[in-house]
Amino acid sequence: MNPILIKLRTAIGTVIATLMSITLLTSLSPRLAHADTTTCTTVLTGTYDNVVVPSGADCILAGAQVTGNVRVESGASLHAIAATTIGGNVHGIHSRFVLLQFQTQVGGNLHIHGGDAGTTSGFDILTSIGGNAQIELNAGKTFVDAAIVGGQLHIMRNSGCIEAEFNTVGGNVRVEDNIIPLVSVCLLGNVSGGMSVTGNMVSGNLMVLRNTGDGAKQVAGNTVAKKLTCRDNDPPFLGGPNTSPTTEGQCF
Repeated sequence: MNPILIKLRTAIGTVIATLMSITLLTSLSPRLAHADTTTCTTVLTGTYDNVVVPSGADCILAGAQVTGNVRVESGASLHAIAATTIGGNVHGIHSRFVLLQFQTQVGGNLHIHGGDAGTTSGFDILTSIGGNAQIELNAGKTFVDAAIVGGQLHIMRNSGCIEAEFNTVGGNVRVEDNIIPLVSVCLLGNVSGGMSVTGNMVSGNLMVLRNTGDGAKQVAGNTVAKKLTCRDNDPPFLGGPNTSPTTEGQCF
């Protein structure tokens, strides 16, 4: 065959293969090239791809629909209400507070890192987190109440009051290395104390470990499918009664 024809056919084949690859990538990820990020410094309703709350700003999502992720930057706050839906993850980075309420739904993970004293971070009644939820280094109140977590719930290294009550958790729950303040500065809805882990339905293990401080601590009324472990928690501490096939340490 003529060498010129061979080169021509090779070049045409390369072009066709490249066009097919581009078409395939576009069909598989039509939103990837077109995803927008909206900055929130006030109240948002409507539908958005991704939302970012910039440093120092305050954002309210009121019945909004976010198909992607929400990021809350340093010193910023997020309050999601009115059945807001977030398809991806919520991440607070040294945020002032992040609070999800009133049937807000998160399809992915929730990670709250930071929180100012005098504020409340967490999520409450009929709010659901599809993946894992972690709240850490919060100096304000940590509030997880009557909600649903599909994966793991981890509350760690906080220095404010903790209320984790009447939740349904699909994985393990760990409450550890928190510093619980005196009862006089804590206002919890169902018990007197600085830390309440009460009335939760846990499909995995429940571990309450190394929580210190002078505030009262209670782990009671929980139904745990696997193992319940309470160790190295400072007094005053009440460890039951709870329901679990295996209990270890301070809980019963």
